[in-house]
Formats: sequence, C-alpha cells, structure tokens
Amino acid sequence: MKINDKLKKIIIGILFFGLFFIFNSFITMLLNLFGIDISLLPLIPRQIIAIIISLILPTIMFIVYRKELITDIKKIKDNYRKYIEISVLAYTIGIILMVVSNLIIQLCFNQQIAANEQGVRELLSTLPLYMSISACLIGPFEEEMVFRKIFKDIINNKILFIIISGAVFGLLHVIGVSSSLIEMLYFIPYGILGGTFAYMYVKTDNIWVPILVHIIHNTLLVTIQLITVM
Repeated sequence: MKINDKLKKIIIGILFFGLFFIFNSFITMLLNLFGIDISLLPLIPRQIIAIIISLILPTIMFIVYRKELITDIKKIKDNYRKYIEISVLAYTIGIILMVVSNLIIQLCFNQQIAANEQGVRELLSTLPLYMSISACLIGPFEEEMVFRKIFKDIINNKILFIIISGAVFGLLHVIGVSSSLIEMLYFIPYGILGGTFAYMYVKTDNIWVPILVHIIHNTLLVTIQLITVM
C-alpha cells in the first residue's frame, strides 16, 4: 500500500472514530435547533425517527468503504466453510472466557450485571423496536467497522491490533456508565469479546465475519432479554 493511501485510510478512520461517538447526538441537536424534539413524539414515531438517524452514519461508512465491503461479501461464497470453522471455535472460546470473567467479577466483588448491560435492558423495555434494530443490526456493523476495520487499517501488527481493539472495545463499554472502579472491571469480559472479533478478522481477513457473528451474538442476547420481560 502506498504511503498516501495508508495516510488517507488513517485520516478517514480517525474521522469515523470521532463521528461514532457524536454523530447521533449531533443530529438530534440539529433537530432541536429547528424546534424538533423527537422525545415528545409518540412511542412508535419516536422509535422510527431514532432508527432513521442511527442508520445515517453506517450508510456513510458503507458508501466510503463500499469497494472493500463488496469484495469481502463476494469472498464469503468461496470461503464460508473456513469462516464458519474459525468463527465457531473463536466464539466458543471467547464466550467461555467472557462468562468465566463475568462470574469471577460478580462473585469476588459482589457485583450485579454490568451497567452497560443494565442500560440496554432498560432501553429494551421502553424502546423495544429501536433497541432491537439498533443492538442487533446497526450496532454490530458500526462497532465492527470502527473497532475492527478502522483499527486494522491503522495498526499493522496483528497481535497488537487484537489487544488494542479488544481493550478499547471493552473500555468504551464501561466508561461513562460505571459508577465505581470495581464496575470498571467489566471491561475485561467486554474486552475479551472485542478481542475475539478482532481475532476472527485477522484469521479470515474478511470484515463481514466479525460483523455477522456480532449480529448473531447480540440477537441471541436481545431475544433472551425480550422473552424474559414478556
């Protein structure tokens, strides 16, 4: 890859990394400036508008990275057996480590579930349509593009990429929602999951592999949660 191409990818990646955190809030702020407060709308229209807003950034991402994304889609047909084998093995090990670390934190420090997970559960009960689509489809795509695709474009060392991608993914799931330093320990299980997705990307060199596994993972969790609150 030429230096200019590498620099271009880094700049675009940093831009999207920043937009990932502020884009939806920025759009909502713009709407408020024009006197539109979606929080005052009835439940269904409010959720539909929230979904539309949430789709803007991933749509821009897809357009910018369309060549690579389309190429990776085409590669699935010829390599799906390999992708499945790698994904199943990595995901199984990752989930076991994630569950074990969760249990250790809960038992040793007398903690409940992670604050991030509690927040997701609360939003599922109040905004079920929005959260289902956001958590099961929009979120996995955005997060894998930001924490895997962009990070891998910037970090050349595979091991370093897996560690940093997992660590940042884990930390950003607890920063701002944890009320104590002990609760911050939940960055470990989240980090393990992020590292697992990063490992899948390294082994397959296809961003759709972690995206699809992430979608399946979140869909299973959301389905279980919706069943338990019904």
